[in-house]
Amino acid sequence: MPRRAVYGTVLRNKPAEMMNAFDSPDAISHAPSRNVTTTATQSLLMLNGEWMLARAVVFACRLECAEASGAARVKLAYRLAFGRAPTARELAAALEFIRESELENFCHALLNSNEFVYLD
Repeated sequence: MPRRAVYGTVLRNKPAEMMNAFDSPDAISHAPSRNVTTTATQSLLMLNGEWMLARAVVFACRLECAEASGAARVKLAYRLAFGRAPTARELAAALEFIRESELENFCHALLNSNEFVYLD
């Protein structure tokens, strides 16, 4: 079964803001369980949170270091984020978006897309 997971250090007395927003299990309990919710706070944290913005910058830097052309960067971004190549229409739209904005904003959009966030 395909899945995505976030692994990290858990400090019992200082929970991470991002993990709390996404219903991280209680670190103090011996048999914690996770509630499953989707809230506005989660969406806002993904859009405006410092952690996610920093991930977009790192993602853009990775693309810039790996590829020289815009088209190659977009193709690599799709492969890394979605595990597939972009369609011709997606490639054209992405290149136009990057021309009008920045690569970091494109990466931020990919990291917030339904295809990235939810597994079918």
